[in-house]
Amino acid sequence: MYQMQIELTIYIIKPEATLFCDNIHFDIESNGLSILKTKTGYLPPHIVENLYYNSPLEIIEASKYFMCRDVCEVGIVQGLGAIQKLRELCGAFTNPRECNQQTIRYKYGIHTPVYFSNILYYRNGFHCPKTIIETKNNSALLSPFLT
Repeated sequence: MYQMQIELTIYIIKPEATLFCDNIHFDIESNGLSILKTKTGYLPPHIVENLYYNSPLEIIEASKYFMCRDVCEVGIVQGLGAIQKLRELCGAFTNPRECNQQTIRYKYGIHTPVYFSNILYYRNGFHCPKTIIETKNNSALLSPFLT
């Protein structure tokens, strides 16, 4: 039998959603999670590149373009089953329109995709890891930004 553990996870509020940071914080905390630390600033391109290392090159380039040209917020969250709970709050799909209406991506992401280097790119407003391994990798990449 699986018993939920208190976990730490990490998130990025992308530039298109930073105007809604207070609303997003409320959504996170209303679901039993605690935000332990946040920092707002410009993400270096190498961090974004490494976050999306397994994506097609066009997605990496679009992500660097949209995520590095304006401020993002990076935050650390703690709570019971925090990785899964934050992922459910985030929304399961890259396209915000396909997410449940109560998710962060649906509420604060941009519903109209943009073309970037001949691909459709969704500015969905929020990034969080899906698994404990992704959480460890994302935390290692983003911890220097948080200091």
